[in-house]
Amino acid sequence: MDCSVVSYPERGPYGDNKFRGNTSGFLIKDLLLWLKPKKVLDPMAGSYTTRNVCEELGIENVCLDLKNGFNALEMDFKEEFDLVFLHPPYWNIIKYSNDPRDLSNAKTYEEFLEKLQILLNLSMKAIKEGGHLALLIGDFRRKGVYTCIARDIKDPPSSKFIQEIIKVQHNVKSNAFNYGSELIRIMHEHVLIWKKL
Repeated sequence: MDCSVVSYPERGPYGDNKFRGNTSGFLIKDLLLWLKPKKVLDPMAGSYTTRNVCEELGIENVCLDLKNGFNALEMDFKEEFDLVFLHPPYWNIIKYSNDPRDLSNAKTYEEFLEKLQILLNLSMKAIKEGGHLALLIGDFRRKGVYTCIARDIKDPPSSKFIQEIIKVQHNVKSNAFNYGSELIRIMHEHVLIWKKL
């Protein structure tokens, strides 16, 4: 990481690129090389991109997912990890399952934010002092209204916000649509990073 904007046109050989919402393993790799964690948690592992990158770098990791029975909203880790990486749903932009515990099934944006805040708070409890929490989150537009999820979340307890990185999005499904001249395409995501105090 040498600047606050990153761009990865290819996802790399990590995770399953058929899994919608799969992020570039190159982002995770750059975060790991920058923050140098010894042990990483990804409680919403999706296609297990984080696990693949950690294994390549020889970093101990615990990668879990709701589709395999793990509910991140009930996790109970205590100061075990140097880094927690989160890439949750961006509310209901992509519906990942029919499970009511899935954040993509929150009935309202307010319910989604409440669950996301619980996830951030539990993640911070899992981090050792001096460790980091990294959240990859996007924005969305509904009926002409632009919503920046990153703006609507609060700092988790016992943390300080240390960095925002803008990640350019490539190969997004919305590129196939013509939105007219009034709307500017959303082509970025936010990587928010907190340090545990």
